[in-house]
Amino acid sequence: MAAQTFDAAMEVLEPEIAAQKRKVTTRGTIVMGTVKGDVHSIGKDIVVTMLRTGGFEVHDLGVDVSPLSFVEAAQKNGADIIALSSLMTTTMLGQREVIEVLKEMGLRDQYRVIVGGGPVNQEWADQIGADGYGGTATDAVVLARDLLADRKR
Repeated sequence: MAAQTFDAAMEVLEPEIAAQKRKVTTRGTIVMGTVKGDVHSIGKDIVVTMLRTGGFEVHDLGVDVSPLSFVEAAQKNGADIIALSSLMTTTMLGQREVIEVLKEMGLRDQYRVIVGGGPVNQEWADQIGADGYGGTATDAVVLARDLLADRKR
């Protein structure tokens, strides 16, 4: 029910968000999704909305996204950041797998990778070699801004 309520609210808010976005310079491009095996979307959807209102172009890949699909979408859309959501401890390994695929393809240095979700924390982000962790949607926006500001220096 919460996801349906959020979706209904977004139908009303998205036209205004789009209008405001036209007034903001794009800060960067992000591909985001929930990792393979996880079908939870409400947290991801909130983060996507916050990133968009924060001036980012966000390509929402949805849920149950394979590691290769994240990489292909990042390449196709010229992403600066790949954002990985996981809401179950059993799917957290999917975040690590995306980073491993990037390394195997020789692409790890091309993208910043951020992680989040209920069971995820900074220790996990450090362990898998992510560039950052966002505990809340607001944290994710600040993190994305900081990571891209660092990259431009």
